[in-house]
Amino acid sequence: MEAAAKRAGVSRQTIWRLRKADAEFDQAVCEAIEYQDEVRLEAVEDCLFDRLRTGKASGVEIVFSLCNRAPRRWQHVKNIRPDEPDGYSATPAHSGFKFGSMR
Repeated sequence: MEAAAKRAGVSRQTIWRLRKADAEFDQAVCEAIEYQDEVRLEAVEDCLFDRLRTGKASGVEIVFSLCNRAPRRWQHVKNIRPDEPDGYSATPAHSGFKFGSMR
């Protein structure tokens, strides 16, 4: 909002006053914010995909991607272990993640 106000040559307070006074203007601002959020999200997704594709992704990024893109096959599972000081631990064989059957 700050950058948009600066580009328009007005203060943020002016933008807020206009939004309160004009429902159509407020709707246009909301749509612009939503569009910008989508553009930013796509940039982050593209960056993550590129890191995965080029082999530069960390283990956390790989598992995050798998759990979110294939939730039927990849899930974060905590193994409850009352004998552990923190109450749970990840099973080293699969790092606390469960691989389901492929369909």
